[in-house]
Amino acid sequence: SDISVKDTTIVGPRPEGWEKSPSRHDVDSRSPAGITIRTDGEERSVIDISGCRVSGCGIGILTGQTRHMVIERNMIMDNTGQHGLYLSHTIDCVVRDNALAGINLQGIKVQATDSHDSDSGSVIIADNDIAGVNSHGILLTTLGDQKNAVRNVIVTGNRISSKIDGDRQGEIGAVTNYGDNCLIEGNTTVGFEYDIWERQ
Repeated sequence: SDISVKDTTIVGPRPEGWEKSPSRHDVDSRSPAGITIRTDGEERSVIDISGCRVSGCGIGILTGQTRHMVIERNMIMDNTGQHGLYLSHTIDCVVRDNALAGINLQGIKVQATDSHDSDSGSVIIADNDIAGVNSHGILLTTLGDQKNAVRNVIVTGNRISSKIDGDRQGEIGAVTNYGDNCLIEGNTTVGFEYDIWERQ
């Protein structure tokens, strides 16, 4: 069966109209995600998250162990906690034409860990506007003992800018890649130490 979340507005605890995104140490950083979808790897015809507006939440959109997903034309702003889009153990996903602004950590994070027996991969991240992030613009990462991996991701045509007065530490890229067989090209970046940071 399909899962569809469309044209929905979600407002978290962060009030509208803040002039700058919060610091990494914001007291509201544990507020929940605006939209959460976890399917535990169960096959679905398609998961469609589109046309939504999420503001003031800890994470904008959080997905886990999902397959066959499209995330497009959403607006995510003023995150109080972590990431704009957080995709964990996600297979076969297109993320396109989304607008993200005032994100406390990563704009878009694709992750695989040792906690589930699956990779993240076959993901296309294209033509998104990501403005005012406090850490990586797009992060492809693997945590744990590297039994699982982020593989076969295309990152292209995105426009990414960092928070002007951000509290960034370490090697921070507009696109940071710890994945395997990932293609990163044609992105426009402003304000980061590195346009692309990859595992050395």
